[in-house]
Amino acid sequence: MTEKGMKGEIRSALDRYHAAQKAGDLDAIMQMFVHEPQHVINGVPAGPEAMRRDVEAHIGRNAYASVTVDLSRLRISVDTTSDYASTHGANATAEPVIYNSDDGQRAMAYDMIRSEENAWQFVHQQVLPDPDTRAYSDQLLAHAGTPLDKQTMVWTRRLDVPLEEVWHAVSTEEGLKKWWLPKERDGGGLQFALDLRKGGAFRHSWESTILDVREHALIDLKEFRIELQRDGDGTLLTFFVFTMNGDEWRAFWRVPYTPLYYAQFGGFDPWTARGWHDALDLLETSLTGREFDHTLGPEWEGRPGQLIHFYLTYLRELHRQKALSSRPALKFAGPGGRSDEAINPEVLKNQAYEGLQLRLETRTPQSVLVIERETSAEGHPAAAAEMLNLVADYISEQGEDPSGRPFMRILELTPASNPRENRIRFEAGFPASPTVAARSEIQRRELPGGTVVSAVQKDPIDSSIRGFNAWPRIIQYAEEQGATLDSVWGGAGGWQEFVEIPPVYGKGDESKLYLPISR
Repeated sequence: MTEKGMKGEIRSALDRYHAAQKAGDLDAIMQMFVHEPQHVINGVPAGPEAMRRDVEAHIGRNAYASVTVDLSRLRISVDTTSDYASTHGANATAEPVIYNSDDGQRAMAYDMIRSEENAWQFVHQQVLPDPDTRAYSDQLLAHAGTPLDKQTMVWTRRLDVPLEEVWHAVSTEEGLKKWWLPKERDGGGLQFALDLRKGGAFRHSWESTILDVREHALIDLKEFRIELQRDGDGTLLTFFVFTMNGDEWRAFWRVPYTPLYYAQFGGFDPWTARGWHDALDLLETSLTGREFDHTLGPEWEGRPGQLIHFYLTYLRELHRQKALSSRPALKFAGPGGRSDEAINPEVLKNQAYEGLQLRLETRTPQSVLVIERETSAEGHPAAAAEMLNLVADYISEQGEDPSGRPFMRILELTPASNPRENRIRFEAGFPASPTVAARSEIQRRELPGGTVVSAVQKDPIDSSIRGFNAWPRIIQYAEEQGATLDSVWGGAGGWQEFVEIPPVYGKGDESKLYLPISR
């Protein structure tokens, strides 16, 4: 199933969900969700039975009847590369889904998974603070937690109060009650018992052992670590949380049947990150009176959830960028697939010729979005993959799909004594609707129409050199047909179209090369 096909499935799933709401079909609505086990939070029942009662109440008062659904701004992001996706199919986000009713407008974001039965279900639904923007305040970005490893996040803040006041807030029952674990505190069930010494107990929702303590400087527990440092008239607070792994801590209640769901966030639990961020906001408010303009989410006081929406987006994007940056560069390989084997240009040229299927065809011009860069011959495959991903993500962010396959066009080649050190200036991108505007390094260009020589290369493409050596055969074929070349490869003429993104040079790959000509 292609990504475009999955996006179509998700739209169909949303249509079924909304049709079930209109029809008052309780069972069909419930089947759209991955349900957590029945449990209790602060004395309040939670889980499928509680949700079923809520939906029944909505149906009973005919709440869905007057609601209209607006999907005109819907953006769907599909992940098929994470550990979860490779095991179970795929996961995705769909936002904003805008609901209009007599009570006003509400925008929702849905986290979804594709089950082994190829059915899309909701894992989490989130009220959006503003459907028209994904921007977050500088304040929120500055205070965001930083992932350190798969278990640990750290938050750092400068508090405009003396060190002694901050120490009182983090080391006494009186101080902790104002900010520690706010959700459980508000439920009335949080009690503290502190034995503030090395080896002593730190009792709250559970009991922790104090590993180390230094007055006005450090409280170190198995799960947390608080460091304080005087900073002029204020205090620098560093707060470590060592229990952020979504699959190993409390978050298993949320998605019990999707054990690899948190892979898309780098293993972290966004809900836990949201909770500790809010706790530190409350700590700062209790000490300084400063108020924050972001809110927690619908689970607490029914408020639109900028904070949880932020961490869902922030951790997912950090993980995606980390995965891209750690992708190994593709290396040149010899005819036998060994990178240390001497490259014989004649062998490579003959291999490139053998797999070609050459013909003349007529094309219409295509409007495209591209990124242009210069790199070495050795580094250009990895650079092309990165550029194609950036363009694809940008088109998706605009609510569109590419209108054709990914391609790469060589603009200039500067030879070097070592072919691997050749300098290549090239562009890579996708055909895209003219309604998608260019932005920054993403430029609007055109692939020419008219008569072209096309060459389908189906045999393995072990390196860029093999693709390069196909061009002389294409030029030779064009001349045999009595054609006059509009341009030759190395200028602004031919381009290579890939079947997949990113372009992986390996066994079984296929590409198509085009060269414009005049006859």
